[in-house]
Amino acid sequence: MATHQGKATVKNDLNGNTGRMVTITSPDGKFRTKYMHLKSISIKDGQEINEATQIGEIGGSRKGEEFGGNVHLHYQIEKYDSESKTWNPYNPIEGKEKTKDNVVDPQKWINTNQNSSKSLDPKEVLRNELDTLKKSRAYSPEYVEKRTKEINLELSK
Repeated sequence: MATHQGKATVKNDLNGNTGRMVTITSPDGKFRTKYMHLKSISIKDGQEINEATQIGEIGGSRKGEEFGGNVHLHYQIEKYDSESKTWNPYNPIEGKEKTKDNVVDPQKWINTNQNSSKSLDPKEVLRNELDTLKKSRAYSPEYVEKRTKEINLELSK
């Protein structure tokens, strides 16, 4: 699932060390996330993505093979350096202690950025979450039922 909103770039082949890969670039173009070694991709190149959109399935694709590596997800955050005009890997803890309080939430970067050129309709975000809940088997039925009720209540306002 996407960790933030943005525009998707899809590489849907097994070639290279990344295998099938989705890259989501933030609306302001200041950071992007990469999801590598996917088994399948469920979005289209150029598609606008919301946080929690299911973008594919974890796999092991790489080096021309479906399972060129162990099944896993390689997730990477990159920040854009406007001086060098390059994308650089971002260490999410940047010298801080490895605790849950120091976890980076890319979606918060967008929501707190006053220069963001595009913001999504909150109801659209909820509809996408609801759609994801219906499609995914990653959640318990109890959670799906509870969250579906919460979302429907919020959408009815």
